[in-house]
Amino acid sequence: MKPGRRWQRVPLPQSGLAVLEFAMMLPVLLVLLFASIDLGRVILIRQIMLNLSREAANLACRGTAFADVMSAVQTSAAPLNLAQDGYVILTEIYRSSASVVTVKSRLTYGGRAGSSHVGATVGGAAVLPASTPAMPPTGMSLYVAEVFYHVDPITPLGQFVTLSGNSSYYDVAFF
Repeated sequence: MKPGRRWQRVPLPQSGLAVLEFAMMLPVLLVLLFASIDLGRVILIRQIMLNLSREAANLACRGTAFADVMSAVQTSAAPLNLAQDGYVILTEIYRSSASVVTVKSRLTYGGRAGSSHVGATVGGAAVLPASTPAMPPTGMSLYVAEVFYHVDPITPLGQFVTLSGNSSYYDVAFF
């Protein structure tokens, strides 16, 4: 070896290594992308359902006719297709002077029927959550809007694995 000459490391051939790394990471990236798309859609739909139920119950408690409330719900439901995948139940619950809670009136709309959690028939008994034992006050009404919606995943991952094991969602508002 001559003085002043240093050893140099010879670079290893790396052609194709980036392609191999990308091929290994592509399935992981696709799973993350598809999960983000389906989860984002579910969050959007749940937010719209929350707003619909609150809007419907709020309009009904202000004295708006049930038919007009349903018309407003249909208009503001976009991009949801309530006529095909959803169901809205608007119920008026009344407490008599004898403290009997009954369903006074009810209106439904939608293509995918759901069963009400507060009362099924007009004139029948109403079932309210345990946290509202004194609602509505005697001689007054409580308006309940229930929104059901069925979500079909749009990505290949979502078709194999449903998010949270359930593709039908429910929201309710009391006013």
